[in-house]
Amino acid sequence: MRLNSIKNTLFAGFAVLAILSVFFTFSCQSEKNEELPDFSLYSEEEFADILFDLTMVESAYRLNMTTADANLKRDKIHQSILAIHKTDTLTFDQNWNYFSAEPDKMISVYEMVIKKIDDERQKRGAVIQKEIKEE
Repeated sequence: MRLNSIKNTLFAGFAVLAILSVFFTFSCQSEKNEELPDFSLYSEEEFADILFDLTMVESAYRLNMTTADANLKRDKIHQSILAIHKTDTLTFDQNWNYFSAEPDKMISVYEMVIKKIDDERQKRGAVIQKEIKEE
């Protein structure tokens, strides 16, 4: 009888320890995930909008110009795009690092960018088809 009492006490002690370990693990993990960065964090949609605009500019320059002068102009346009989105290079870089460290969020952002690119391509394709029919 006494052996059963000891077993029950040990089992109860291990159960409490296991529950506290699980609670402690998840409470520490949730604190880590809830910490907000100490910079202005973009929403996924805002980041996708900025990346879309930068991608469009980058594509145009890669197709048309590769000179040093063109690169200087491209950098100025990048700064203009960031200004349009009311941000700067430092904040963009901090957000890039943040989203890069969160793969699921970065995938979501790039899915939005790809959709925007596809929508733009379809829109331009429709305009070109209309112009061809009018000729």
